[in-house]
This record gives sequence, C-alpha cells and structure tokens, in this order.
Amino acid sequence: VYVSGGAAAVRVNIEEAPRFFEYLLRGRGADQVVDLVTRVCGFCGVSHALAAAMALEGCLGLEVDERAAELRVAMHLAERVKSHLLHVFLLNLPDYMGVGSAIDLWERRPGLLKRVSSALASSAKAMEALCGRTHNVVNLRLGGVYKAPSREEAEAVKRYVEEARRVLEELLDEVLPSLEVPCEGLVKPLLLVHDPGRYPHDGAAVLLEGLGGSL
Repeated sequence: VYVSGGAAAVRVNIEEAPRFFEYLLRGRGADQVVDLVTRVCGFCGVSHALAAAMALEGCLGLEVDERAAELRVAMHLAERVKSHLLHVFLLNLPDYMGVGSAIDLWERRPGLLKRVSSALASSAKAMEALCGRTHNVVNLRLGGVYKAPSREEAEAVKRYVEEARRVLEELLDEVLPSLEVPCEGLVKPLLLVHDPGRYPHDGAAVLLEGLGGSL
C-alpha cells in the first residue's frame, strides 16, 4: 500500500511450491547456511548463496572486502548466463517456436542445439573456475569467498566469457527474427531489486514497475 511519503505496507505473494529449506536450516549455525542453500536449485545456487550470505552479513555486521564482493558479482554473472540459457532455450523457446518440446526443437534445428551447447559449456567452465563447480557452488562464505581464482584461471574465464558472448550473439541473430511473442494487452507489474549505478545483483532498494508508474 503506497501513501504519500512512502510505502505503508507491503504484501508479497510467492507463486511457487514450498521446498521446506527453511525447516532444514533451523538450528544450524550461521556458517552452515550459505553452503546448504546452494542446494535449493541446480540453476541458481549462486543466487541463493549470495542472498543468504548478504542477509546474515547484514545481521552480524560483517564487512566484505571489495575484491571479494566483485568476485561474487562475477560468480553471479556466470550463473546468469547458464541459467538464462537453460530457461530460454530448453524451457521457453519450444513454446515460442510452436513445437511440443525441446527434443522436437532440436530435431528441427540441430544447428541451434550445437550453439546452445557450446555457450553452456563456456558458462560451465567459467562457473567451475570461479565457484568451485558448476552446480551447488562451494566458493561463497560469510564475509567473502573461500578462494580467489589464479591469474591463469581468470584469463581462462575471460576466454570462456568471450566465447559465450559470441555464440549468444549468433543465437539472437538466428532466433529473434522468427519469434512471435504475444505481448499486446499484457499488463503485469514487475518487482525488482534496483541500483541506479549498475546492474542490480544485490541491494536493499526495490523498484515496482507496471502500475501506471514506478515505485
């Protein structure tokens, strides 16, 4: 509920089945939580670990070194590439292309599968170098990270990112011209973390769009 001068009340409806991780965390030490929540999702373990770490750091008054914070951002970006590839090309694109499943899509467009697989391989290698492994990452901890990549690993990550970007640009050129996304008449409010200075990986500011303005 928005009133003059600010929000008087906020109600959030979570449209997702419960996973009961809250119950698994009861009675655990704060230093265990970050490693446990990476198991919530195979797509977005960095996001869960980062959210848990930042929440606990705020409660405990822990400061994170600037370089460790930037490494966390790099970990999150590597995950975003992997997660978006899986969501867009395996879960969403078959519907937009009018086929029954991802298997049907690959049978019709085998070249598309080759490019998606190449980009996924690059993002997986970047995550292994930055996060310790591709899924259920193990390099985030309270107060920072466990290990920084070596110079050789960082240079390899740069190559992986450049390769993934090249392949993604090819995918966009191939896919976008044939997409028909039904957006006309669609009005859906969007709630997102907001940072006016950069891509909002984290932060306390929230922006609400789609209700005749912004909040």
